[in-house]
Amino acid sequence: ILQRVKIDRFGVISLSQALELILLETDDLTVTESKVVEVADGEYLNVNSDIDFSNTGFKATLYPYQQTGVSWLESITNEGLGSVLADEMGLGKTVQIIALLSIFKKKWRLPSLIITRATIIENWRREFDKFSDGLSVRVHMGVKRSGLPSKIKKFDVTLTSYETAVRDQLMFALIEWGFVVLDEAQDIKNPWTNRAIAVKSFKRRISIAVTGTPVENKLLDLWSIMDFTHSGLLGAKNHFEENFVNNESSARQIERIVSPFMLRRLISEVADDLPEKIIIPQAIEMSEIEIELYEVLRQEIVAEYGAVAELVSMIKLRQFCTHPLILEECKELNHLLAS
Repeated sequence: ILQRVKIDRFGVISLSQALELILLETDDLTVTESKVVEVADGEYLNVNSDIDFSNTGFKATLYPYQQTGVSWLESITNEGLGSVLADEMGLGKTVQIIALLSIFKKKWRLPSLIITRATIIENWRREFDKFSDGLSVRVHMGVKRSGLPSKIKKFDVTLTSYETAVRDQLMFALIEWGFVVLDEAQDIKNPWTNRAIAVKSFKRRISIAVTGTPVENKLLDLWSIMDFTHSGLLGAKNHFEENFVNNESSARQIERIVSPFMLRRLISEVADDLPEKIIIPQAIEMSEIEIELYEVLRQEIVAEYGAVAELVSMIKLRQFCTHPLILEECKELNHLLAS
């Protein structure tokens, strides 16, 4: 068994070798995890060291936990393995991915594909403009689509939507990608959808799933994501459904398998790395008609709900202030608000 995975001496093994041992599913050898404090000859993975971004064009200043995240992504990538960046929303997953692509542009000279929701593509483009001078970026969607792989390969990064990835699946499959990154990767939680089938068909060196919610409803959600990043790690779908029911015990078993390839930090865990939150109140004046409608709505709530009017008004008046047309009561007044 050890010869098969090219382990010929005692000591630390690589993550890819550990993965091969896990996939063998043999009773003759058990793989367990332990924290390595110190290893002779420097044979340990230091994911906290500063990263050299010289000559990459990357120009963001990373918080310490983001430096750790990029270093972790780089180390996993160097082993030829995919990963899941599952940090909580608001911790800067996008900038960590941009940093990683900046590092590997020099190493591989291969184009990368980022697939996300259509509504987020512009945000990704702005983040690349803000944080990277070294990566050329192309948006491939709508009228900006190109039917020629040769044109797409001229850019370091192609941004596209899940819908476009399905539509142009055959063309994308002709390109050898360095990275295929799925943003909001929970969108492939259903393995039978066209989008899940399409993204898993693309030729790529490394697969990265970016999601703050790797499990939305059931454990099969995670199976589909891991099938993209590490095909076969959790077995075939039928085998997975037979052996892992939706309970805490199954979740613990799966966690032991996937944890080496998933990084998740919560805001509460990295709060010391973050600057103090700055809240700037901004008053927005209502028009005369909005002021009048606001007061009418408030009086109607008092008349209808009596003792609990305060609670109801807190919800409905906040909705009104976001936009009056959110409320059914105001939709028929669209012509007044438009004027």
